[in-house]
Order: sequence, then C-alpha cells, then structure tokens
Amino acid sequence: MIQHFAFSLLFTAVFLKIFIDKLSETRFFKRAENIESNKKSCIQELHKHKAATPTMGGIAINLTLFVSTIIYSISTGRIIWTNIFLLLFGLMGFIDDYIKVKKKRDGVTPKEKLAGLIIIGIITTVYLIVSGRIDTQIIFPFISTSIEINMYLYGALMVFLIVLSSNSVNITDGVDGL
Repeated sequence: MIQHFAFSLLFTAVFLKIFIDKLSETRFFKRAENIESNKKSCIQELHKHKAATPTMGGIAINLTLFVSTIIYSISTGRIIWTNIFLLLFGLMGFIDDYIKVKKKRDGVTPKEKLAGLIIIGIITTVYLIVSGRIDTQIIFPFISTSIEINMYLYGALMVFLIVLSSNSVNITDGVDGL
C-alpha cells in the first residue's frame, strides 16, 4: 500500500510540474474580461490577480488520479470505483473551464452545474448503496452514538453532501492563485 502512495505522490509531483509548465505556454488562461464580467464584485476582487493564471489544472490532477487508480487496480486486482466517480466531477470541471476559455462566456450555468452535480451524486450514491460498500448508519464520533436511517433518506443525504462538498470546492477553487 505504501508503494502505491509513494508512486502516486511522486508521479503527481513530477507530472504536475511538467503539465503546469506546458499549460503556461498555451493560451489556456483565465481571461481578464471573464473575471471583470462577473456580476459579483467579491468574485471580481478575489480573482482579479488571476488573469494570467493557467486554467484547466484539474486535467493533471484527474490524469494522475486515473493513472494511479489503474496501476493500483492492476497490481491488486481491485478497482477503486470511488476514484472513477471522482473523474466524473473532474469532467464537469473540464467542461466548465473549456467553455470559459474557448466560448468566452462564464462557463456552465449554475443550473447546469447543479444538475450535473446532482446526477453524478445520484450515480455515486446508488452504486455505493447497491454494492453494499456503505450502510445507512450515521455515526456521531464524539458522543459514541450512531443511528440507522431509511435507505432513501440516507441516499438523499449522501447526494446533498456530495453536491455540497463539490460545490464548495468549486467556489474556493483558484482563490489562492493556483
């Protein structure tokens, strides 16, 4: 297991450096006009320094995740399906960035993004429940208590948390200038 972690870490570090250098040579940058056209002044303020920051860095993250998952799957005979589902979220991010760069508009609309995240969340949750990889027990670790809830309620909660987590990452993505 440690060798898979070490390989993934090394592969990611080397590949990201090469990928970011190559990406900087292309025209895949956050465009100043896209940042300035955002209706929310707080977003404009947070992102104004990013006009020359390469975009589509998620390609590198998802590619390293995919390669690491394939190598782990080949060496252990197990497939890590949750990583495959993460790639779907990466695809959503790629489509959003591609539209921003090539179509010169604000990317995927909020309604389209929400619909896509909900669909991916449902697919992920259904797989995890049907495959028996998770149960419908909610554990409260600090008070040593757990409760068993209805599968449908648990599924809805899972989809909600998946969409919430993904959306919060999207909102903060890139604010740090990376």
